[in-house]
Amino acid sequence: MTTSLLAAGTVGNPAANIAIFALFVVVTMVVVIRASRNNATASDYFTGGRGFSGPQNGIAIAGDYLSAASFLGIAGAIAVYGYDGFLYSIGFLVAWLVALLLVAEMLRNTGKFTMADVLSFRLRERPVRTAAALSTLTVSLFYLLAQMAGAGGLVALLLDIDSRAGQSLVIAVVGVLMIVYVLVGGMKGTTWVQIIKAVLLIAGAAFMTVLVLAKFGFNLSEILGSAQQMVSGSANDAVASRDVLAPGAQYGANETSKLNFLSLGLALVLGTAGLPHVLMRFYTVPTAKEARRSVVWAIALIGAFYLFTLVLGYGAAAIVGPDRILAAAGGQNSAAPLLAFELGGVLLLGIISAVAFATILAVVAGLTITASASFAHDIYASVIKRGKVEENAQVRVSRITAVVIGLLAIGLGILANGQNIAFLVALAFAVAAAANLPTIVYSPVLAAVQHHRRAVEHVRRSDLDHRADRVLPGRVRQQVGHAPGHGLRLVPAVQPRNRLHPLGFRPRHRRHPGRWRQARGPGQGRGDGSSLAHRCGRGEGRRALTVHPPELSRARHPAGPGTTP
Repeated sequence: MTTSLLAAGTVGNPAANIAIFALFVVVTMVVVIRASRNNATASDYFTGGRGFSGPQNGIAIAGDYLSAASFLGIAGAIAVYGYDGFLYSIGFLVAWLVALLLVAEMLRNTGKFTMADVLSFRLRERPVRTAAALSTLTVSLFYLLAQMAGAGGLVALLLDIDSRAGQSLVIAVVGVLMIVYVLVGGMKGTTWVQIIKAVLLIAGAAFMTVLVLAKFGFNLSEILGSAQQMVSGSANDAVASRDVLAPGAQYGANETSKLNFLSLGLALVLGTAGLPHVLMRFYTVPTAKEARRSVVWAIALIGAFYLFTLVLGYGAAAIVGPDRILAAAGGQNSAAPLLAFELGGVLLLGIISAVAFATILAVVAGLTITASASFAHDIYASVIKRGKVEENAQVRVSRITAVVIGLLAIGLGILANGQNIAFLVALAFAVAAAANLPTIVYSPVLAAVQHHRRAVEHVRRSDLDHRADRVLPGRVRQQVGHAPGHGLRLVPAVQPRNRLHPLGFRPRHRRHPGRWRQARGPGQGRGDGSSLAHRCGRGEGRRALTVHPPELSRARHPAGPGTTP
C-alpha cells in the first residue's frame, strides 16, 4: 500500500477527505447563520458585540493563529531537520509574551474596532489612520496569499488533484466560503468558526500525540532513538548526516544562514504582536481584564499544541521516515497526513485532512474581516467621510470590501500557487514587526513628546502674559481685557477645574460630562446668566475668561474693569 500511495502522490481516500470537510462546512455554516441574527450594529459586526469571555476569545485566538503552516509545516520541519524545525515553535510561542505584556491591555483600553484606533487616540488622526490601514491591508494580503497558496498545495496531497485547473478550483471554493462566512456572520460568526476549528485542531493533534506515545510505550527517548535511526539510514547523504537533537541542520551551514535565522526569529517574536487579525481579537472582549485572560488562555493552548507538534514531528521521522516524507507530493507538509494514515488509516487521515482545510478556512476568514473592517472604519468612515457616516453605511462598505478582497485573494492565490509559502508568511511577519508593533508600543512616547512641546509653549506664553500684566499700564490693559457693556475681565485660573483647563481642553461637568462647566462665584450659578465661562484655545496661557455683569464688576473693582485690584 505504501508504494501505491507514493506512486499516486496522494494518501488515503480522497472521497472520504472531501466528505469530512463538507461536514465541517455544513456545521460551521449553521453556526454562522445562527450567530448572524444578533448583528444589529457596527460593534456587533466588527467585534461581535464585545460579548465573548476571556476563555472563549483565547480559544478563538488560538484558532486564528494556528494556521496550516503551524500544523503541517512545523511537524514536517521537525521530522526532516530535527531541532532547527522546532525553533519555529519557540518563536511562535514566545511572541505571545510580547503580546501579553505590551499590547493586549493597551489595545482594549484605547481601541474600538481596528489597530488605527489606538494610534489615532494619541497621534494626528487622518494621517495615522491612512498609514495604519495601508499596513493592515498589506500584512493581510501577504498572509492571505500564503494561506490560499497553501490550500493549492494541500489539495495535491490530500484530494489527488494534480492539475493546475483543479487546484485553482479548490482555491476558488475556499475563497467563496471565506466571503460567505464574513458576509453572513461578521466577527461573531468568524469567531465561532475559529473556536470550532481550534477545538478540532488541538483535539486531533492531542489524539495523534497519544497514539504516537502509546506506540513507543510512552517513552520519549525511544521515539528520539527511532527517529535518529531512520534519519541515519536515509538514502540522502545530507539527511543521513544530521543529528535530530543538534542545531544547525537548516540554519548552521554558514554565517549567512545564521543571520537569516536571527532575522527570522525577530520577525516571529515581534511580528505576532503586530498582526492585525490577531490584534483585532482583543476588541471582542468587554474589558481589559478579559483581554489579558484571553491571552493567557491562548498561550496555554498554543504552547500545548506546539508540544504536540514536537512529538508528532519526531514521531513522523521515526514511523514514516524522512525519505517517504520528502518523496510525497506535499514534501515536508505531508509529514502529519502520512503519520495520521499510519496511525489510524483512512478515517484518521480524513479527519486530519478536514482539520487542515478548516484551519485554512478559519484563518482566511479572520484575515478578510480584519482587512475589510480596516478599510471601512479607517479609510472610508474616518478619512473620506471624516467621521460623518452612519453605522449601517460603514457595515455595508465593509461587506463590499470583503467581497473585493476575497476575489482579489482568489486571483492572486491562483497566481501564487506553487510559490514559497514560508517566504509569503515571512513577509507578513516582517511588515508587522517593522511597522505595526513599534508604532503601537511607542505611540505613548510620541504623544508625550507632543504634549511636552505644547506644555513648553504654554509655559512660555504664560510667562509673557504675566510680564505684560506687570509692565502695561492699566488703561492699556483695560482696552485689551474689557468688552464694553459686559465687564469682560482676565481672571487668574487659580482653580482651573472651576473654570477652564490651563492647556485649553474643554472642561467637563462631573455629573454631566457633555456639558460646559460654568465658573462659580458669589451670586453666580442661579441660572440668571450672571457668569459664563468661555473656552480658551490651546497655548493661550493660564488665564480663563469670565463674563461678569457691569454692576458686579464695578462693585468688586471700583477703579473700573480691566484694572489690577
